[in-house]
Amino acid sequence: MALKVLLVAGEASGDAIGAHLMSALRKQLRCEVSFWGVGGDLMRSKRMDKEIFRMEELSFMGLKEVFSRIPHFLRLKRRVVNAALGEKPDCIIFIDSNGFSGRVAKSLKHEYKNLHEPTPPMFQYVAPSIWAWKRPWHRSRRFANLFDSMLLLYPFEEPHWTELGAENTVYVGSPLLDNSALLSIRKDSVAGEQVRSRIRALYGVGQTEKFVALLPGSRTQEVSRHLGLFFEVLRQTSVSRALLPYASPVRSLIEDYCAKDKSIDVTLVPGGGL
Repeated sequence: MALKVLLVAGEASGDAIGAHLMSALRKQLRCEVSFWGVGGDLMRSKRMDKEIFRMEELSFMGLKEVFSRIPHFLRLKRRVVNAALGEKPDCIIFIDSNGFSGRVAKSLKHEYKNLHEPTPPMFQYVAPSIWAWKRPWHRSRRFANLFDSMLLLYPFEEPHWTELGAENTVYVGSPLLDNSALLSIRKDSVAGEQVRSRIRALYGVGQTEKFVALLPGSRTQEVSRHLGLFFEVLRQTSVSRALLPYASPVRSLIEDYCAKDKSIDVTLVPGGGL
């Protein structure tokens, strides 16, 4: 019988991490695994057997938009909770999107308690950035207690969580580097000029060309607000070439903008990272 894993990702970075996780679990577990839940194009490409809704429905930002979409947000939360109660997964893995993850996890604990049933193991992959918060204490501890374990991307995060009394954290590293040109660069520990040479060779940038990487974000609102400003700034410099990593939810938006504004020679880098 297949191991049933419910995955919930709400952003492009989570989609990339989720796709990597699906491949790794299928490779390492000695049993059949059935993945289902909420993801983007990358996770769908790794064969999700069932989708609750498209990840893009969770992609919004800014206080005004958040408040206006609270009813929609609550409906999505209910759909995930109902799906989990109906399908009875063997475990649930939330990826990034801490606000949505925490609310779904809290509701699930409440529902399973009312049903007098054990809550399936729940994991949070990518913890909140408490190291950047001014006063993270009580809110962070409550969040950590919702999950059986939190999987951390960076080694410096663990002491912060330990100080809060959270003993359920595990440092696993960032899988996004595994599909990056930076992986070989990191292993070789080469100097800055050698790093630039490798990137030039990988993306066809001339050795004497000046280039920059543009990072407008992975949400529609971010890209819409940032990309025009980025291009305007570049037009005022001597840089004529740009590398633009993009994530699947904003691919068409970025491609459309670059097709209309050809003042900068842009190389699109699929997958969301260099």
